[in-house]
Amino acid sequence: GLLYAGTEAVVYVSFDDGDRWQPLQLNLPMVPITDLRVHDNDLVAATQGRAFWILDGIAPLHEIDAVDESAGTHLFKPQDAYRLDSNSFQQQQAKNPPDGAVFYYNRGEELDGADGGLTLEVLDSNGSVIRRFSNVAAKEDDGGFVKGVIGEPPSPALDTNKGMNRYIWNLRTERYTEVSDTIRYVSTRPYRVAPGTYQARLTLNGRSITKSFEVIPDPRRDEISAQAWNHQQELLAELGAMVNDVHSATNHMRSVVADVKKIIVDTSSMRNQVDELRTPGQALIEKINAWEVHVPQPELPNNVQDLIAFPSRLLSTQILHVMRAIDQDPPVTAGSELRTQELRDQWSGLVADMLQILDNDLREFNDLLGKYEIPAINSDPVE
Repeated sequence: GLLYAGTEAVVYVSFDDGDRWQPLQLNLPMVPITDLRVHDNDLVAATQGRAFWILDGIAPLHEIDAVDESAGTHLFKPQDAYRLDSNSFQQQQAKNPPDGAVFYYNRGEELDGADGGLTLEVLDSNGSVIRRFSNVAAKEDDGGFVKGVIGEPPSPALDTNKGMNRYIWNLRTERYTEVSDTIRYVSTRPYRVAPGTYQARLTLNGRSITKSFEVIPDPRRDEISAQAWNHQQELLAELGAMVNDVHSATNHMRSVVADVKKIIVDTSSMRNQVDELRTPGQALIEKINAWEVHVPQPELPNNVQDLIAFPSRLLSTQILHVMRAIDQDPPVTAGSELRTQELRDQWSGLVADMLQILDNDLREFNDLLGKYEIPAINSDPVE
């Protein structure tokens, strides 16, 4: 029963075979409509003297009759999304559709409060959640002094207005664990998913609605095998996990140093404890600092600009550079494969050194703390 009509001034839409009509004007100027065409779920209007106008993503109109206002929430079937390389400095004259997957959902009434009750999850073909959004906006990380990093901004909150709402997913996985006090010129944006079948799951108060959609490769490119895409995604997932591990380990080791320093200060007035705790405590701090020189950039002076004296040693910087090279259309180059293996070996050695410090040096220091009934410092790098 869905019909469109162009008149001398307005575009109309009918959902009941033309019995009733309502305007579908939006930002279209008052102009004669000389032709209408539906193409790939877009409504294209030819006008007399005002060029072509395109209303993107009209698929929700196809199932408008299925919306049950009493149900509270309705998730429309998402249109297929294209995986495109759109990094360009060329200024576009017209506004293009958003990059990524666009999700439309209808609310029977406005959702009160910001309790996180409304969530939108993206699942892969195995049913694993790869991105999650809620009606509570993600908080900006207070990462301390960080310079030169192009990061993924926090996810905006889901709109909870009565009626139609829209949310855009940029096809990227979850943000990485943050680490502070670094100078490095690199992008920390997560990698993009591969073409394939995905699901969108909208949940409110325990009731979920799930709809499937496709991520489609750039049709202008040569066809790429599923095996090549799978290999690329496996490498990106491994390297992304390595970035999180590097940052988590760095944050943990820094917290150990902070705890040791605090204990030394707090016990400085106790004569029988100060020397017995200060000497091994300072030795532990020096060992962690020596480890940190090889993993992250040590804490930097304020407003330092000397990148020659303070080069970026953060291992994840090198990992992220490799990931950016891999996060293109496959195949993965031999150079990227080789560098990935080198990074595996490098991080494996640094993990072994970290565990030796935690299992031996920190354990011995905790034994001393126990002697004076001082709570032990957490030695688990995974919180």
